Amino acid sequence: MIERIWEKLREVKDPEVGRSIVELGLVDEVRYENGVVYVTFHPTTPFCPSTLSVQMGVDIYVRVSELEGVRNAIVRIKDHAYEKLVNELIDLNIRKISGP
Repeated sequence: MIERIWEKLREVKDPEVGRSIVELGLVDEVRYENGVVYVTFHPTTPFCPSTLSVQMGVDIYVRVSELEGVRNAIVRIKDHAYEKLVNELIDLNIRKISGP
């Protein structure tokens, strides 16, 4: 399953650079436990625009959620100047697309 998750993560692009977040080395942790995928990533710079960081986080969620056997995905950013806010916005946007 982990390799399939990494394959999906390779599809996620940094919106500013246009290259895969895997290729850029932005993925810090990937875990899979009982149908839940946990992904931690970091931005290219600590002051990466929050909207782009949120977009990457939501795209990570969407891509890994496409995999059979994935019930949920928890996506977190680290090392961002506004880390707490960006994580809250990622969660908010994921709830909008995944429902209650």
